[in-house]
Amino acid sequence: MTQQRTLHILTTPPCRLNKKVLVHYDFTAVHMLLVFHCLLAVALVWLCTMLRLGKVEPMTWAVARLWMPVNLLFVGMLAT
Repeated sequence: MTQQRTLHILTTPPCRLNKKVLVHYDFTAVHMLLVFHCLLAVALVWLCTMLRLGKVEPMTWAVARLWMPVNLLFVGMLAT
């Protein structure tokens, strides 16, 4: 199975869950949905790493500094 196909299989159910929850139910805790998706993403990355379907680079200060602007924009987007 290719990595692209694996990614499609793993990301399609959460996207459909989003649509169902936000459209069909009176769901007001949108931030909790975001927390759920973050936890799900971490779990899926961990699972793929354990199954040797991918590799996660070690976290370093250089990587953290590189991604900091993106994280600040994302948090700012959520706050507004």
